[in-house]
Amino acid sequence: MATPESCKQVDDTFGPYAEGCRGGFDFTLLFEESILSILPLALLLIVVPFRISYLFRRTIKVDPSSWLASKLVGGPTQRCISHCTARWNEAETLPVQVLYAVLGATQLALVALWAKPTATKTTASVADAVLSSVGALALAILSFVEHERSIRPSLVIQSYLSLTLLLDAARVRTLWLQSYNDAVAAVTTVAFTLKFLLIIFEAVEKRSILHPEWKSTSPEATSGLFSRSVFWWLNGLFRNGFKRSLSMEDLLPLDKHLTCAYLYDRLQTAWVNVPTKAPRSLLFLYFGRLKWRLLSAVPPRLGLIAFNFCQPFLIQRAISFSSRPKSEDPNNVGYGLIGAYFLVYAGIAITTGQYQHLTYRAITMARGGLVSMLFAKTSSLKANAADPATSLTLMSADIERITNGWQTMHEIWANPIEIALAIYLLERQLGAACAIPIAVAIGKSTFLIDQERPWSPQVAT
Repeated sequence: MATPESCKQVDDTFGPYAEGCRGGFDFTLLFEESILSILPLALLLIVVPFRISYLFRRTIKVDPSSWLASKLVGGPTQRCISHCTARWNEAETLPVQVLYAVLGATQLALVALWAKPTATKTTASVADAVLSSVGALALAILSFVEHERSIRPSLVIQSYLSLTLLLDAARVRTLWLQSYNDAVAAVTTVAFTLKFLLIIFEAVEKRSILHPEWKSTSPEATSGLFSRSVFWWLNGLFRNGFKRSLSMEDLLPLDKHLTCAYLYDRLQTAWVNVPTKAPRSLLFLYFGRLKWRLLSAVPPRLGLIAFNFCQPFLIQRAISFSSRPKSEDPNNVGYGLIGAYFLVYAGIAITTGQYQHLTYRAITMARGGLVSMLFAKTSSLKANAADPATSLTLMSADIERITNGWQTMHEIWANPIEIALAIYLLERQLGAACAIPIAVAIGKSTFLIDQERPWSPQVAT
């Protein structure tokens, strides 16, 4: 076991592991400050200006009353308190701005504590505290703008606070276990608590204070990160369905981006302007017009790949842990494995749900656009201009095949990544014998493709 003096030197190295310090189950302080704090802060400070610029091009979605400005520049205390109390459940930003102000003050206190000549710090401690102060200011400004010009809680703020709350938990543990930075540990704990409170406030929806034209928006569009991640916004519909048989009036409002009228106007206009109607022109048109909807499923699919391939490493580590002789203090590793399993399987559940949801959302938009365009085209034709059965086939079997193909669209790029990673992991365990399951998989895939070819033309007849 290392001495406190040697641990001070270890903490000023990148590590990442602090060998022999704090039970041997901890990162070095420099690693935590540079990777777990400065890196997310840098990404936040890059994203915030672009997000604010985007929001300023949007209209104000809530009532811009005069007292809203007082949240940033101050105002009569009684007036602020009364508004805060009256609007506590309406996602008003006064309590949030107060919390951001206190968070900024704690970060400035950390700057002062780390800057003391007698402080035991790393080469990144002061820079981390200064950037954290700037980050608190950026979050406060973004929160104010998001409140006025977005109908949903801020995805950027909730994502950053959720990520850094997990990362800061490791830093708080490290600082308290050091035992020679108690003042810094106490202030960091206060900042950690403030972030937790901010996550709660930022997750509150603001449907009740939206302008009338936005109040009829679908619950999905006004939901925050956590509600969308676990589909909490569907609970009202499920409760109604549990109590009684659902009717059309019970269904949630449809997002305007999913309506046939919106999709027809967007896609038909673009199709008319296509100069040359080549065989794949319609496909490329849809890819171009729906590219952001299609690409939105890429991050959760990448996350699903990462979480899936964490499982063999977790199993290997768990087997190694359970088979080793009982050591003096195995609890840290055991608790770490419990937390890792929870994060991995919760991540698999969330990324799978989001990946499928976003994929089917894009499919719904493609189907709505195609059907509306086909209907408009068929309605404008003369009775003897085309076989009616052809139109019905296009609207049923052909569109169904298109949408079925789109369900696995992202597997085209995701599967090669998974195959490469799987082959690498198999090669580590089996060596050259890993080629056998690969050959079997390729042979079966070829057989299935050959069996489908005679069936496909019969569907359209």
